[in-house]
Amino acid sequence: MLSRDGLRLDEAFRYMEPLVRWSVVLLGVMFLWAGIVIADRVTGYRRARLQSRQFIREVQNGFLEDRCDEVMRVCDQRSGSHLAQVVRAGAQEFLLRKQSMCLHEFSNSLDLTMRVEEQKVDQELRRGMAALANVAATAPLVGLLGTTVGILDTFRGVGMAHSTVVSMMAGTIAEALATSALGMVVAIPAVWGMNYLNDRFEILRVEMSLARSEMLRYAFRGRAGQSKIEEIAKAGGLG
Repeated sequence: MLSRDGLRLDEAFRYMEPLVRWSVVLLGVMFLWAGIVIADRVTGYRRARLQSRQFIREVQNGFLEDRCDEVMRVCDQRSGSHLAQVVRAGAQEFLLRKQSMCLHEFSNSLDLTMRVEEQKVDQELRRGMAALANVAATAPLVGLLGTTVGILDTFRGVGMAHSTVVSMMAGTIAEALATSALGMVVAIPAVWGMNYLNDRFEILRVEMSLARSEMLRYAFRGRAGQSKIEEIAKAGGLG
C-alpha cells in the first residue's frame, strides 16, 4: 500500500522522526487497550444484567415467605449478579445481628454493611474505566505532539537545504498531520465507549440501591415482627 508521496506505509513509518514514530506506536497501543476495556466492560455488564434478571425471579419466594436461608441460597447460586452480591451481604448481616441489637442499631448496621458491599461492587464494575478516560483525554494530545515534532523537523530540513520547495515539504507535513488524525481516531471511539459504559454503570448502580432498600424492608419487617413476639412472650410470662 502506497502513501501519497509514493512511499509504502511501512517505509514512511521507518523514515519518521523517532518521537513521531513512538507517538504512532503509543496511539496504536492506546487504541487496542481502549477496545479491550470496552469489550470487557460491555460483556461484563450484559452478564451482570442477565444474572440479575434470573436472580430477581428466583429470590422473590424467599422474600415473600420470610426465608432468609432461601435468599442466601439464591444469592450464592447467582453470584455473578451485582444485586445478589449486595443482597447476600445484607442477608449475612441479618442472620448475624438480628438477635443481638436493638431495632435502630440493627437497621443502621445492615444499611452500612450493604453500602460497603455496594462500593466494592462499584469498583469491580468500573474496572478499566479510569484507563479508558485517560485514553480519551490524552490520545489527541499524543497525536498533536507527533504532528508538532514532524512539522518542526520539516522546517528544520528546509532550512538545512536552503530551499523553500513546497513539494518537498508536502509529504513530510502530511505524515506529521497523520498523527493528529490517528489521535482523533483513537479518542473518538474511546469517548463514545466511555459515555455508553457510564450510562450502563449508572443503571446498575440504581438497581443496587433498589436492592439494598428492598433488603432493608425485608429485614426491618422480620426484626420488628420478632421484637413484637418477644414482647408478647415477656408480657405473657409476667402475667
